[in-house]
Amino acid sequence: MKNLFYFCFVFAVSLLSCTKDQEKDIPHVKEEITIYNKTGTAKAYCSYPTDDESIIYLWNGTPVAYLMSGNNEIYGFNGKHIGWQHEGIYYNLTGKRTGFEQDALPGVETLPEPAKEIKEVMPVKEIRQFPFAQHIYSVDWSEESIEDWLLSGRA
Repeated sequence: MKNLFYFCFVFAVSLLSCTKDQEKDIPHVKEEITIYNKTGTAKAYCSYPTDDESIIYLWNGTPVAYLMSGNNEIYGFNGKHIGWQHEGIYYNLTGKRTGFEQDALPGVETLPEPAKEIKEVMPVKEIRQFPFAQHIYSVDWSEESIEDWLLSGRA
């Protein structure tokens, strides 16, 4: 009993002695954000390995594109600029919606998420093409599915 008390005391002291500077050195894991199609079905998700970009995976674990955080441009691993993300809504090069994140479109119901498959190995990123001029964001949905749109950037 005495040993248990001693262990708890040492553990508590070590936790309390952690400084703010040491907290900054601890990497924080960001959650993955689900991307839904126009019917509210989970089709892709963003994973955040760095603060500068996030990797977009299809629900089956295929890495298909990445999002540059500074300007919200979306590129395929083949280097093609395929669209933008703005306030949780994903747009193609013509400015039409292709998908959205939870709560980005008030009043739009989302279906329960199925289990994700294991992530595949990320391909090597090809040199990015110069981004297209940004269109005015439309409230219209693209005729192309979010999967086909994202796969247009697959290496």
